[in-house]
Amino acid sequence: MMSSTLPLTWVMLYMSSAHVQGNATVNTCEKHVQYSFLFRQCKLPTTRDYALPWIVPGKTGSEVRIQLHPGITHWRRTLAQDPPVFEIPGFLTAKECSLIISQARSRGLRGARQMGAQEARTSNEASGRVAQTAFVSGGRHLLSIRHRISALTGIPLDLVLESEPVQVVMYTDGGYYHSHYDSSGDGGAGKPCCHQTWFPHTKHRCVLCRYLTVLVYLNDVEEGGETAFPVADQDHDFKISKEHTNLTEHCHRAPVAVTPEMGKAVMWYNHHMDEKTGWMGSLHRRSLHGGCNVKHGEKWIANFWINAARYVDKDKHSIYTERWE
Repeated sequence: MMSSTLPLTWVMLYMSSAHVQGNATVNTCEKHVQYSFLFRQCKLPTTRDYALPWIVPGKTGSEVRIQLHPGITHWRRTLAQDPPVFEIPGFLTAKECSLIISQARSRGLRGARQMGAQEARTSNEASGRVAQTAFVSGGRHLLSIRHRISALTGIPLDLVLESEPVQVVMYTDGGYYHSHYDSSGDGGAGKPCCHQTWFPHTKHRCVLCRYLTVLVYLNDVEEGGETAFPVADQDHDFKISKEHTNLTEHCHRAPVAVTPEMGKAVMWYNHHMDEKTGWMGSLHRRSLHGGCNVKHGEKWIANFWINAARYVDKDKHSIYTERWE
């Protein structure tokens, strides 16, 4: 989904860094911003001589110990193999969750809009979503989280920092989001990626290019509100039906349904890897997902979408490259 009112400015805190992907070393840099003062500037890479990483999921239910920052250990648990879907409990602290919710409240929540495989439209029951949303930016906590996402996914920091703002979504009793894709399908061939295109972002002007999603639960939900993947690990050529899309009626038929838990992250790939280029390939049809009905209480989530372009456009920078506090 995409809003036409995304903020044009954002904090971008840069420090010299390097990521090793296979045999290639990828240099990235950050601008150091403390309070409102810019201390120094440095250039982002002019070429991206690396392949996008792809985490091999292992067996469903398997766990891998990972260290995302010094002294703190997390576990990455495989929930599905096709597409790879992982959960990471405790990815955010309670304080970080609270800060993000406060930012969203301050910015002002509004009815969500949807763009991607379906038309952009105001959300209501007929359009498949009942929720409110806000895009947030700024603050050292979000920068710290983006560093953590880079460590979790292996995505070089320059791509993580050039990705679109964080979308915060709030669902109340009865709120839901029927099954959808986070990224655009192959029907948009020839159109530029939205994160490399100036506003307005509409289906006629650009396509969503979101290589992967890191969704984080910002609170504990009293009941309901699972994130469901209704066609994950399907082992045949399936056809999407109402059973897959209407999560109000068919949530618990999904082979994967993640229970909300404050601070837990869910990560998955929205696209296949293009084996020839090592960059973003076609839309992963099994990445279809949605939010089941919230039965009691509120549900708050934050969507961190990692943008990547087609191989021919990989060295073009994002419109979000320059961000200020």
